[in-house]
Amino acid sequence: MEIHTLGDNVLLNTIERGGSIVSGSTQASATRLFDGNLFDFWISPLYGTDWNKGSNTRSAGAWFRLDLGCVFWLDTFELLQISNERVGGSATDVNGFKMYTSDGTPSPEKGNVACWQPDGRDVIWELLADVRNTDVPPKLGFELTCEPRRVRYIFYHHFYGSGTYRSRSNTGGKIFEFLAYGEGAVPGVTMTSNILDMGARKNITSVSWDGDFPPGTTIQLRTRTGDRTEEIKHWFQKDGKEVDEAVYERLPKFLKGRIETELAPVDSLWSDWSLPYLYSGAPFASPSPRQYLLCEVQLQSNDPAAAPSLDALTFHYTAPSASELAGEIGPWEEVPPASPQAFSFYIKSVWSAGCSGYDRVLLVSPSPVEGKAVWRRNAEDSTWVKENATFHSSGDSLFVAFSRVLRSDEVKIDFETTIFYNGSPFTAFVGHSSTPWAWQRVDSGNATDEVAGSSTRVLLTSLPAHGDLIGHVSVEPDVITPNGDGVNDRMNLAFSVFKVDRERRVTAHIYDVVGIPVRQIGDWRGASGNYETSWDGLDEEGDRVSPGLYLCRIEVDGDAGDKAVSKVVSVVY
Repeated sequence: MEIHTLGDNVLLNTIERGGSIVSGSTQASATRLFDGNLFDFWISPLYGTDWNKGSNTRSAGAWFRLDLGCVFWLDTFELLQISNERVGGSATDVNGFKMYTSDGTPSPEKGNVACWQPDGRDVIWELLADVRNTDVPPKLGFELTCEPRRVRYIFYHHFYGSGTYRSRSNTGGKIFEFLAYGEGAVPGVTMTSNILDMGARKNITSVSWDGDFPPGTTIQLRTRTGDRTEEIKHWFQKDGKEVDEAVYERLPKFLKGRIETELAPVDSLWSDWSLPYLYSGAPFASPSPRQYLLCEVQLQSNDPAAAPSLDALTFHYTAPSASELAGEIGPWEEVPPASPQAFSFYIKSVWSAGCSGYDRVLLVSPSPVEGKAVWRRNAEDSTWVKENATFHSSGDSLFVAFSRVLRSDEVKIDFETTIFYNGSPFTAFVGHSSTPWAWQRVDSGNATDEVAGSSTRVLLTSLPAHGDLIGHVSVEPDVITPNGDGVNDRMNLAFSVFKVDRERRVTAHIYDVVGIPVRQIGDWRGASGNYETSWDGLDEEGDRVSPGLYLCRIEVDGDAGDKAVSKVVSVVY
């Protein structure tokens, strides 16, 4: 016997890999659609023109929703039907149907349930087929083809079944098998580790990985950490079905199956999932030190011919500097924007056996920062004592080196910086000079009684002009005489940009009073901060402009608030 097939039918192991199928029809189990048995079938009722976005009552059960369990590249779908004679002479054809697919990509249209919301999520759906099968004799079986597409979810519903073509009473169409084929590597898979026990609290410093990641493929890694776990038991019948303990205890002994114990996080005492790591060797992003660790890896491919592979995942750790570290900033609210302000960052540490202590601090600020002084709380009278330390500022980072090792101490670092957007974060790390590559992050927490709250983020007072992106605009002088005598020959422009937390384009132009561009005097790629430029009264060709009124216009490519501000400049001779 020789059997020819189109390839591997990816639907055959849907349930085993964690997929599922739900149907509105109660006449036969929908799993018959992919059980590999041509002698049973799923019944599709013949009602459908009044399809009501998934409502069981209006659709009379004429639909199924299929989750493949993961994403596949697919290009061919088959609905197998058998002639009437094979099923006692009753009709097996369907009047028509529509079918849609989705890979789970989130949809910007909220509440769009025209097809289905997997796990309550709005996703983007693509129409695969719109079949009208009302000719005589009707067609039996359908092969649907498309360009290779990423598919995880499939939605089918009967259509063209009311009115003229509604017939056969309650006898529905019969689909004996549903098959799906494609070529190429699986485009995406998500893997979650078991809980990793470090044996004791460790300071995890970075994470790296090895593998093969061809062009068109990516890896995304996230982590969670905690110190508490719990055992959760699962009871199973002999046939593998999970039941609760009470049901299990009532079963006869010959029907009782295995009992499994799962080690699970105590969620209330664990961190949330971290942001994805951007590169191998990236600093560890979850709270540390901790004893337990979970990791989640997503491997993705946008090319059917390319597949990523992960060979090794390595977490680098050292002994902690302290068993607990809490950090807090003050003031943290009602801070004026765009002007230098004095702040204090408090660090409270708890030392225990096995901890190295620390003799350096790295403070990361959203803006350039200048260190002022370091203080240590005197344990005897709770007064602040000035600590011997040196500062080194580099861009948005402040490095503090102590002359001795600190253990169970409360430290205050005074510094000055400028804040431009609400919720500006400050992040601190401590380390020991014997391991200069290893840093331990300071968690947000109650580090002092001098500040109400326990925040490491700074909130601003109301931003100028009702939350506009541009403020503190200064044009000096606003009347210029560019005649080369050295007096008021040049207009100096200064302004601040708020609420822009990633790089955007910022420009400054000079226009005449009718809106004709005269000259661009500034073009930056930047975020929130202070900007400066000047205008010497010349146009783009280098010629002196005519006397009169001109507009200096500042524009920011932002997402919210006013994006442009104009000021008047006078030119006289």
